[in-house]
Amino acid sequence: LHALVQENGAVLSEVEPGTKAFPGCFPRRNRIIAGLCRATIVVEAGHKSGALNTAAVATQLGRSVGAVPGLADDLR
Repeated sequence: LHALVQENGAVLSEVEPGTKAFPGCFPRRNRIIAGLCRATIVVEAGHKSGALNTAAVATQLGRSVGAVPGLADDLR
């Protein structure tokens, strides 16, 4: 997937290509996502989830943040 995106789009990362994922890379990735997006929508996020980290960064950047209440697959 990375190679296809690189050929046809853009790849943004704070780590070198081929670096294996490690716990500290996810908050850094989420910061990039929050910075690129106009809004962040959080769906069914746990208390210490990366989604909430992304929402916090988005708020700090002045982006809109929304939440979908309840379970994502709940028909109500």
